[in-house]
Amino acid sequence: MNESVVLPELSLVIPTYDSAEWLPSTLESVKKALGQVAMTVEVVVIDDGSTDNTQEVVSQIAATFPVEMRLIAQENQGVFLARRRGAHEARSSRLLFLDSRVLIDQRALTHLERELTSGPSVNATRIGHVSTDDSVPLVGRFWEVPTHVFWGSYLRQPTLTELTESNFDSIPKGTGFLLVSKELFLEACNEIGTEVGRFVSDDTKLLRYLVTREVMFLDPGFHATYRPRTSAKKFLAHGFLRGTLFVDSYYGTSPARNIVLWGIALSAPLLVAAIIWATLVHSWFVPIALLSIFILLVVALLLIAKINNAPRRALVSFGLYILPFAGVFWAGIVRGLRVRFRGNV
Repeated sequence: MNESVVLPELSLVIPTYDSAEWLPSTLESVKKALGQVAMTVEVVVIDDGSTDNTQEVVSQIAATFPVEMRLIAQENQGVFLARRRGAHEARSSRLLFLDSRVLIDQRALTHLERELTSGPSVNATRIGHVSTDDSVPLVGRFWEVPTHVFWGSYLRQPTLTELTESNFDSIPKGTGFLLVSKELFLEACNEIGTEVGRFVSDDTKLLRYLVTREVMFLDPGFHATYRPRTSAKKFLAHGFLRGTLFVDSYYGTSPARNIVLWGIALSAPLLVAAIIWATLVHSWFVPIALLSIFILLVVALLLIAKINNAPRRALVSFGLYILPFAGVFWAGIVRGLRVRFRGNV
């Protein structure tokens, strides 16, 4: 008689692309965290068409890893479809998504195990509290200023917070460290659709759907550390992509947001036209006024972030990189609008 198959209590899904240099330390953090808990866990790594030696690195680590680790390779399709593939491949009904550049805190799974048995809602979706690695180069600290500007009320004093439809946009969130039921996650993926899959929002749009279906918490005790891009080239490429995904996250959620997105897209051509006009009529007022407005806006953002306890190095990074970031993010928004209405780029 065949023995019944024992399914893992948790499937840890890691989507990855060209992260061979990061995966050993990421998986080492997973190994340490697993050593603190009794629940059964499997690790599923989805290689989204990497061009480095990701598969070799994962295979070597899997050979001696304390729990089952499976490597699934696919053609490059973007992180949204990589997460969906990981959900399909997972054998547990409960998924924990972990980005390849994120380190799990050693006690995070202990905290999770306790919350799953005695927390406020054992079946809740949980977003981990992810902080930025202090040791990364200056360019890697840029995003801390926007987060402290828009989500400062939480970041000033992180506490267990329930996300709702009403507070959704005022609370930090992401899918880089996310606990969710497999059934609900796949339901959300199917609802969102997979057209132009690499440009589907892999976080905000998906979480916006999930919060309408199940209780969701942002949990500071469920902690991890993110290691951002370490070069200006990679940072700007990421900014370009985030601009495109920003459109998919917010376009159609309200008429006001649609207007803002179109306004941003039209801003650069209008600014160029204004500067050309000012040059032709030999007027310095327009370019000086525009530069003054830009400087005042940046200073205002820096002050708000500082009030909300943004680190000093983050403030410096934002001041240094805001101009090139604004350019690539704008280009990403233009691409996002084009993708939305044409279905291609």
